Amino acid sequence: MRSVDLNLLTTLQALLVEQSVSRAALKVGLSQPATSHALARLRELFKDALLERHGGQLRRTAFASELMPRLDAALRAARAVFDPEVSFDPMQVSAEVRLAATEYVSALLLPPLMKKIKSEAPGVDFRVIPTNKLAVAEILRSGQADLALGVFEPYVPGFRSEALFDDDFVIVARLGHPILASRARLTPLCFVDHDWMLVSPFGDSVGQVDDALQPLGICRRVRLTVPNFLQASEVASETGLVLALGRRLAMRSIQRLPLGWRELPLTVRGFTTNMMWVDQRNSDPLLLWVRQQIAGAVKALA
Repeated sequence: MRSVDLNLLTTLQALLVEQSVSRAALKVGLSQPATSHALARLRELFKDALLERHGGQLRRTAFASELMPRLDAALRAARAVFDPEVSFDPMQVSAEVRLAATEYVSALLLPPLMKKIKSEAPGVDFRVIPTNKLAVAEILRSGQADLALGVFEPYVPGFRSEALFDDDFVIVARLGHPILASRARLTPLCFVDHDWMLVSPFGDSVGQVDDALQPLGICRRVRLTVPNFLQASEVASETGLVLALGRRLAMRSIQRLPLGWRELPLTVRGFTTNMMWVDQRNSDPLLLWVRQQIAGAVKALA
């Protein structure tokens, strides 16, 4: 650390956010040659190009993109040392927030979240990376993501979590499908009369519905297994395949696709979507604000 000029970090942040030497120079109050010299020193320090030219424009390298969340957090922490009373102003922040989110949560929360972020924090960009409950801890611990959204274990040592919403399953099928058109009360036996589709991110051959049917001695025919919920909705809208879909996403899907829904005729275990982050970043002002915005987006789902 003695050999590192920490003033380079503010220049690095400006370079990575602006992806332009001239704009970064204006932002930090340096001349363009001085900023170019700083970029050269940073490239040598990190052993990475940081910014590469593509089609006449500079673009962040993969390493630089991974570095941004840690850099932003370090600078905010440093500023808090000298001025701990400064209030967080999202309008003045330039940063990238990385969300490790499942496809289900992304489809539900990103539309209301981004509408809010665009007006209240125009300098904050989001990057969503895929995740699952098997990898979420390592993704957060390594700094690949700032927050994780999905169906995870709520209590993991070294992490904080917050329950966002509960969900259950409903039947979804194309409009006019016999399972929707029938006025008769559905029973579990109706499952064997129709071809089903299963959403399984890991390619499993059974799901929660099959677990609920097993004690009844009933086995449904799963004609198609897909890894994505949105893909499943599209397929269901154009085929006779029936789908058990989370209620919240089902209500959104029937607004944009020719689909209908019915309650399941048996009790199927639901799920809780959580938000998770590392304990060390619990007081990070930006992440605290983002968590509040995500909670607001959940309320919008109601």
